[in-house]
Amino acid sequence: MEKLLGGAKLYQLPLGSRVQMMSYALEYEDKLFMIDGGTRAEADFTEKFLQKYKKVDGWFLTHAHADHIECVTEIIARGKIKIDRIYFNFENLEEVYEEEYRREKSLAAKVASENLFKELKSENGKNIEIITPKKGDLFDFGQIKFMTLTEPQLNISRCKTGDPVNNLGVVYKIFTPRESILILGDLAEDGGKILMKDFEREISVCAVVQMAHHGQRGVNEEFYRKLSPKV
Repeated sequence: MEKLLGGAKLYQLPLGSRVQMMSYALEYEDKLFMIDGGTRAEADFTEKFLQKYKKVDGWFLTHAHADHIECVTEIIARGKIKIDRIYFNFENLEEVYEEEYRREKSLAAKVASENLFKELKSENGKNIEIITPKKGDLFDFGQIKFMTLTEPQLNISRCKTGDPVNNLGVVYKIFTPRESILILGDLAEDGGKILMKDFEREISVCAVVQMAHHGQRGVNEEFYRKLSPKV
């Protein structure tokens, strides 16, 4: 993988419990980036892992479910890891959280996002720069670049079926010195169709693709066939 990414190292961090989650770290030279992070159960391992580095240059979040953002909330609360910037777009999604409650009787995303906001306002979190990624934004860290391919607020009316929070997650294309990485988060079928319509050329050249929604009930088979990634 390191050769494929031109010297960048992509780590999939392990489970801390039986609950499925998503947590990735991307290291290149003196820079480190986190993508999501998992639940509170992953905080001990993640904190120990991150202590090897001087800081997290950017922590990128896909959506507000607890199995993706509880860990970073806990890491901020502990105050032992320096985080320069955190990237997420949870603005004005109240109607999406209400729809999730109507469908699944769950307020998980609403509660998890509120907990994160609380910690970012705390003494430990107040110095972390908060950045709201918009569709088409490019965050340039030199040889590593993150491009935002989706914007939740623009796609609310375009998603016709279930999984409202998952379908409206932020998708990132990561450029490395060699091949690129596609981070889908928990994107479901509608979200995959929108992504393919808006950015087919950009995503079709991604050599590494994270399977949506832990490899189950995510984007459809046709989506993966069009991409044909190496990993």
